[in-house]
Amino acid sequence: MKKLRDIVFVTVLTLVASAQLVSADERGADSLLGVLDRTLEQRDRFENERRRTIDEVRGELTADGRREAGGFGTALSAGDRYRINKQLVELYRSYIYDSAMHYVMLNRELAHQAGDRRLVDESMIDYCNLLLRGGMHREAIENLKTIDRANLPQELLIDYWLCREQTYHHMSLYAAGTPFEEEYRAVSMAYVDSLATVVGEDSDRYFALSRIYLTNPNRRIARALLQNLLDRLEEGSHGYAIVASTLADCYDESDPEERSLRKRYLTISAISDISSTVKEYVSLSNLGALLYVEGDVERAYRYGTISMEDANFYNARLRRIEMSRIYPIIERAYKMELDKKNERLKNSVTMISLLAVLMLGLIIYGARQTFLLRRIRRALLSANERLAEINRSLVESNRIKEEYLGRFLSMCSSYINRLERYQSSIHNRLTAGKIEEVRAMVRTSNLIDHEISEFYRSFDKAFLRLYPNFMSDMNALLRDDEQIKAPAAGAAGELLTTEMRIYALVRLGIANPADIAKFLRYSANTVYTYRHKVRSKAKNKETFEQDILNIGF
Repeated sequence: MKKLRDIVFVTVLTLVASAQLVSADERGADSLLGVLDRTLEQRDRFENERRRTIDEVRGELTADGRREAGGFGTALSAGDRYRINKQLVELYRSYIYDSAMHYVMLNRELAHQAGDRRLVDESMIDYCNLLLRGGMHREAIENLKTIDRANLPQELLIDYWLCREQTYHHMSLYAAGTPFEEEYRAVSMAYVDSLATVVGEDSDRYFALSRIYLTNPNRRIARALLQNLLDRLEEGSHGYAIVASTLADCYDESDPEERSLRKRYLTISAISDISSTVKEYVSLSNLGALLYVEGDVERAYRYGTISMEDANFYNARLRRIEMSRIYPIIERAYKMELDKKNERLKNSVTMISLLAVLMLGLIIYGARQTFLLRRIRRALLSANERLAEINRSLVESNRIKEEYLGRFLSMCSSYINRLERYQSSIHNRLTAGKIEEVRAMVRTSNLIDHEISEFYRSFDKAFLRLYPNFMSDMNALLRDDEQIKAPAAGAAGELLTTEMRIYALVRLGIANPADIAKFLRYSANTVYTYRHKVRSKAKNKETFEQDILNIGF
């Protein structure tokens, strides 16, 4: 191998730095995934840029067609059309398979028409490259046999050997797990040896030589070779993506430290693929498979879905077959994970619902308790007010009792004084021999009537002081057309009618007609008649006297 000593020197430097790279890449891989996610979000923008570039190149062919049809200007030569078609082949090669094949076929026709052997061989190599991308390996091999490699210039010879190497390399991948895998890999390695005789270290095809060292124990040499090449390529280019993807294959996924580096290179390869609008790739799908192993099923499914969409968009059989092996496994795992999440979500919603119901119950219970407390508070306030009113009534009642006890004593004292004066008057008259005057005084009832009237007035005042609303409350128990009117002003100075006075005594607890009759100086029948007459006017005769007893409560 040319300059092998330089490669070994780079390998030593790589080994010295590997410990630092591993720890840094473990941290950097996750941040690179964030960059990849943001890059994937811009897929439409990258694709619009690619289409705009394609339209600009195709515009040259369209303009040439208009010049040729119109008979003005200089039409493009076959060589110019070949060159433009070649540009379109490169733009479509990893973007839309059928379109790339279309322009390759046009170039093959132009090359044969021009009789240019170099263009015929170049277009055939392009054609074979597309055949192997489409999974038509046997067809690619048969067509490569038609090329006379002895007459190929070095640039095309590199492409020729690389196409053969890639064909058998793809066949070994396609035959993985079969007896043919090792056979195809051996042929691929033989073509790598042939490629090594013509490819320079500054060529972007140089990455293919790393396959010599991909098997242990020489894998570290392949890493150094590829890293050296990667550092010289432009980030974001398709070549950068290919070399980074190949470099990722130099690391063993089963080793935790190497897996981190493999993830890093697959990620930067995928970023370059997406930003350069490549639809025919393996880095994103391989990264998805690695993330699936690591347990990041959601991201693995997302990357796998995008890879499947791009494989279908590119429309080449090989990539669809590769994706059909990986994607269903990831999809099933994702759906299982999604089902678990949905189940957890359902359980969470159920738990939250139960908590919400419990919370609602607590709120209702709290509100009910608050309502009950308010009712109790209002009842207590009302009871306190009633107690205060009762206390005031008791105070007033005591005051009235004291007042009327004093009045009773005053009346008794007054009656005694009047009896003494009356006795003295009679005694004086008897002493003076005025018998007739004494007889006249004894026979008259004026004094008794006056005292009785005075007694009734005192009773009425005292009772109405105790029950000031008695007359209106009693009338409220009677029908509207049977209301009892108060005595006319000045009528013997009385405040209550006989009917009201009878029921005033009933209210005071004197219900026996005989007792009432003695008090009012009526017969029992008269009292009965009055009571019956008033009861007949009541709205509710059965409860009338009980209602009287409730007046004032």
